[in-house]
Amino acid sequence: MSHNQSWQLFQQNGEPDAGKDIAPDDARGTRANVGAVHIWAWCKNQDGTVDVFLQRRARSVKNYPGLLDISFAGHIDSGETPLEVARREAKEE
Repeated sequence: MSHNQSWQLFQQNGEPDAGKDIAPDDARGTRANVGAVHIWAWCKNQDGTVDVFLQRRARSVKNYPGLLDISFAGHIDSGETPLEVARREAKEE
């Protein structure tokens, strides 16, 4: 799912830059500090090995179509917390 919301900007120390955001199209290709959440789903097997769950990106997406990707991820929209983003992305995937 594509989001048209502005992304939250962050300070160098990792704190949200209160009241500052940037449109996704304006952020791409810049050095703007935008937040993102990456969630890796995995399963530890009885034999001690670990399986990491990946997904194949849709062939219709602009970036890296058809390639394997992490379980799910998303940018932090303006006003969201990382936990809210994780929940939103989990529901979408």
